[in-house]
Amino acid sequence: MGAIEQFPGLRDNWECYHIFKFLEENKRDHPELVLQHLEEIERFHRHMHDSVAHKVLRLIGALLELPEDTLVKEHQYDKTGSTFLRYVKYHARQPQVNKKYENIYVRGHTDFGSVTFVFSQPIGGLQLQTRDGKWKDVRHIPGSIVVNTADMLHFWTNGYLQSCVHRVVAPPAGQDHLDRFGLIYFLRPNDDMKLKFVQSPLLQRLGITADDETPEMKAKRNVSVGEWVPIQTKRNWTPFDQQAQSNKEFQSLFRS
Repeated sequence: MGAIEQFPGLRDNWECYHIFKFLEENKRDHPELVLQHLEEIERFHRHMHDSVAHKVLRLIGALLELPEDTLVKEHQYDKTGSTFLRYVKYHARQPQVNKKYENIYVRGHTDFGSVTFVFSQPIGGLQLQTRDGKWKDVRHIPGSIVVNTADMLHFWTNGYLQSCVHRVVAPPAGQDHLDRFGLIYFLRPNDDMKLKFVQSPLLQRLGITADDETPEMKAKRNVSVGEWVPIQTKRNWTPFDQQAQSNKEFQSLFRS
């Protein structure tokens, strides 16, 4: 907790625990509580990847008029990649403290994977930014999963599928004294995948090509996911006063 500077001199109020794919290269020690449930967590982890995430990738592929498993092949559980499951706890703040933080728990940002699966829970606070720049509360639907498009989809489609800007704010009145828990599955591609433009029949018909992109985007096309993710991770840990001016409100590659 407190590892990320949200505003000058003001640290975050959340703690989290990450579990990466159950591969030999990711083996590490875990707290006893996690060890007691590790087999169950592994089943859930693999189920999310193979039975949930792959279905969503096939739907996205169908939308883009790609062969069914085009995106699935780039997200193989047994290949090296940084897909992970996050358990997170946001600690409640006193109203006077929330005021210093402008009521924000986590500033607006995009995720730098492919798709993020956020399990809906009853304590409010998750917001999405609409195209007109307004923030909209995400309504809790019991048993549902919020599916956010992330940076890789933005790369692959040259912005046709935009990376979803979202944030977490203090829960509404009546809940603001409660801690907020979250369970999130961050899907990322195989590390060896390049940040390439997908040759989609749909995008071609719409006139969306790699020729339309900015020089900044073009420069990243030969970078692999395994190279790019650590760079973006480091950005998240950069002190507030050292961040680029354009990133001080939105931690996003695609927003100025």
